[in-house]
Amino acid sequence: MALPFIAISILPNAGRAAWLIAGVLTAIVWSLPSLDQLVRKGEGGANIGLGIFMLISPLLILGGALAARAAARRRGRASG
Repeated sequence: MALPFIAISILPNAGRAAWLIAGVLTAIVWSLPSLDQLVRKGEGGANIGLGIFMLISPLLILGGALAARAAARRRGRASG
């Protein structure tokens, strides 16, 4: 789960938007297993689809953070 945050820290001028989006998306992804247990009322068994999603989620979070960074940079260029 550290991949998005490492990549953002390496990028020059990442900005607050990228950090905020990465943090929010990470919190959402990490809450999904608990939500899954609540919805299934604690029934046993692994949710394989959720497990696969959790494996690829750092790439999705990084994509969201990079999109937020690009949008913020475009907005900055347009205004000044």
